[in-house]
Amino acid sequence: YLDDDLLTGTSVAEQAPFSFTAMPNPVKDILRFEADQAIGAVTVLDLQGKVVLQRTVPTLSGTLDLSGLATGVYALRVSGRAGNTVVRVVKE
Repeated sequence: YLDDDLLTGTSVAEQAPFSFTAMPNPVKDILRFEADQAIGAVTVLDLQGKVVLQRTVPTLSGTLDLSGLATGVYALRVSGRAGNTVVRVVKE
């Protein structure tokens, strides 16, 4: 289960240990992302908190193919050396 505060954007942004951007949002297929420090892993969770996609990302940027996911709202959990942050992503 994902707490609604994690998906509002404001509480996450205030607590974010590093800068992370995901685009386009909403996304149809390919989501591009970048951070201001090396990312360790990117995990996509559905609204029940189930992991639906996970990738190791040893760089500052990358892409995720979300074409296989159903339309809806997902949480993108990003793990870096400074900690974790969560970004809400809408899949069209």
